[in-house]
Amino acid sequence: MADKALHLVLDQHKKHEQTASIEFAQAQQQLAEFRKQFANLQNYRNQYLQQMHDKGASGLYADSFGHYQKFVAKLEAAMVQQQQALPQVMHQVDVKKRNWIAMQNKRKAVESLIEKREQAAQIKANKQEQKMLDEFANFQFYKKQQDSY
Repeated sequence: MADKALHLVLDQHKKHEQTASIEFAQAQQQLAEFRKQFANLQNYRNQYLQQMHDKGASGLYADSFGHYQKFVAKLEAAMVQQQQALPQVMHQVDVKKRNWIAMQNKRKAVESLIEKREQAAQIKANKQEQKMLDEFANFQFYKKQQDSY
């Protein structure tokens, strides 16, 4: 009965671990996408600045220059927002990782307990079998003794 309960607990811990693993993987993917988005913003800003520089070399009107500057400022503001949000995204990844590790540890603890109980039951069964074999051998010995008289 206790073994069945432990196996049910183990199944629950495995499900929780799998859920935590999926959440951790999703958080890592979110972080990767976040960083990729930031890199794309940087590249776009750099390309836009290069384009502004190239057009400026061939002559650029003041109002066009102003539009370029405003757009670059918006890109930089978006980059600043992303940089400010990055620690929170990284924190979420860390939280999900710690949760996954905690679920792994719980599962391993239950597995270890089940294994110890199974080993103890096997040792008990082996001792009982040995006791029966010893009793049978003694019985055979005494029976032989009785038959020889």
